Amino acid sequence: MHPIPQQGRKALLSLCSAALLAVSAASASAQSLTFDLGSHISGTPSSGFALGFELQGPSRFDTGFFTGSFSTAGRVNEFGDVWLGIGFAVQANFGSAWYVEGSLMPGLYHANENDLGHAVEIRSLLGVGYRLAGGSSIMLSVDHMSNADLSDLNPGTNMVSLRYRR
Repeated sequence: MHPIPQQGRKALLSLCSAALLAVSAASASAQSLTFDLGSHISGTPSSGFALGFELQGPSRFDTGFFTGSFSTAGRVNEFGDVWLGIGFAVQANFGSAWYVEGSLMPGLYHANENDLGHAVEIRSLLGVGYRLAGGSSIMLSVDHMSNADLSDLNPGTNMVSLRYRR
């Protein structure tokens, strides 16, 4: 495990502050807040952990099977690299407990130690979740983040995360 550099601690503090603001916003309206702990499985960096959050707004459509909403997310890794994005998330509901979720979010990336090639990085996510009693849920997800060849340098990063939603 690498010690968190000074800039990484600042980035983590900023992300935690943003998450606290998101908690306040989520409690004020029909939104859900997700916290996640992830581990890089390939790409840049080749190892390490990351903390993140995602705030999903109220459903914009609901067919009974599919639901979708606008989302905002953020992530900081142990090296102090930070990503903040906004996009759309869709859930496919399999009964009252199980669901599959996918999202696509372009965002801004600040490299402290791991250059992904561009300030704009796009995160795509796919996860399987289970709803718990009381309206919360847990999810196992994989995501990929890259700049979609906006620059010649595009190493991308892949992560697996455990997510908790309230």
